[in-house]
Amino acid sequence: VLEALSEAESFIYRRLRHWKMLKRATGSMTANAVPAASPTDYIAQPSDFLEDQILFITGVYASQVIRKTEQDVIANYQYNADGYLVPTTPQFFYTDQTNIYFNCPPDQAYPYILMYYQQLTALATSVDNFLTSMYPRLMRCACMIGACEFAKDSGQGQFDRTYWIGEAEKEIAMAQSES
Repeated sequence: VLEALSEAESFIYRRLRHWKMLKRATGSMTANAVPAASPTDYIAQPSDFLEDQILFITGVYASQVIRKTEQDVIANYQYNADGYLVPTTPQFFYTDQTNIYFNCPPDQAYPYILMYYQQLTALATSVDNFLTSMYPRLMRCACMIGACEFAKDSGQGQFDRTYWIGEAEKEIAMAQSES
């Protein structure tokens, strides 16, 4: 049962971006005062990070850091005569599985605010979250996808997994429209 619930949550969290999933992280970028062979041109993603919404440098140098593709960020790299990345104020970023990379090493310890969509606490360890209180049908549809797979694998009747995927997608679209 817990495995089916975990799969249902994963199905939902990979698709849904709702304002109740937003979380704020703050910190300071690592300063790279001079060009170096191995600069720190990234910040670590929070452990519950699903997707970024917006990244701002705050304070005196306040500005928005714009999300770009990895190729676009790399295309904006600026090198000095020694072949090192030139430290300056980050303007662009991209993400991978663990970090948020900038188009340059920060030249100062810029404070930042990262708004991002979080992976909610698993219902296996938490009794309630906004999905169970606001979107119970979405949870039921996602659980039924797993139930159909189980029933098919155990040879217990005819169950239409495609129907439940369609119903879950409709419920996600409705939740998105309300967010």
